[in-house]
Amino acid sequence: MKRVVKQESGIKVPLGALKDSKSKIMRAENLRLKRDFNAAEDICIQLLKQYAEYAAALHLLGILCSQTGRTRDAIGYLTRASVSNPRSWQ
Repeated sequence: MKRVVKQESGIKVPLGALKDSKSKIMRAENLRLKRDFNAAEDICIQLLKQYAEYAAALHLLGILCSQTGRTRDAIGYLTRASVSNPRSWQ
């Protein structure tokens, strides 16, 4: 039987998927810090295809959009991130 973790949003996610997603977010953040914005954005978009309201991916995508001059997109992603997980700052 797979272990399942219930997120604050109420979504149940297999524990393995949660660990994999976290490692992908960390990789995307490292790419962002290296200014490889396209690769970091690709990872966030892939994660959002699996988990449409994944707050960490939405937040990072908002930061990436902000850094690349796409302010309207940034506001949209950051707003979705805060709605998805209002108790988290990330």
